Amino acid sequence: MSSLEDNSIGSEGAKALADAVAQSKSLQALILRFNWIGDEGAKALADAVAQSKSLRTLDLPHNGIGDEGAKALADAVAQSKSLQMLTLGGNFIGSEGAKALANAVAQSKSLQTLK
Repeated sequence: MSSLEDNSIGSEGAKALADAVAQSKSLQALILRFNWIGDEGAKALADAVAQSKSLRTLDLPHNGIGDEGAKALADAVAQSKSLQMLTLGGNFIGSEGAKALANAVAQSKSLQTLK
């Protein structure tokens, strides 16, 4: 498990990590709580999640993610064949982001837990 919680990774750091996540064949969990990656970081990670064949857990509480980031993550959830748990508590996700996530949960073939 990779835990990078409570750092200052921000959106640029999330973008760099996203490249590694997309290419990794073994990473199963990425813990990034309290890093303030925002919508841009969430979008970058969403692309990686959609491509990853190994990532099972993505933990993103308290990252300043709003509706745009949630929509991107929702697309990734719908496409992912490996993601089983997504944690998004303590963000700024409103009704639009929640609707996108709800639709993604209905489409997902792998997601078991959304927090």
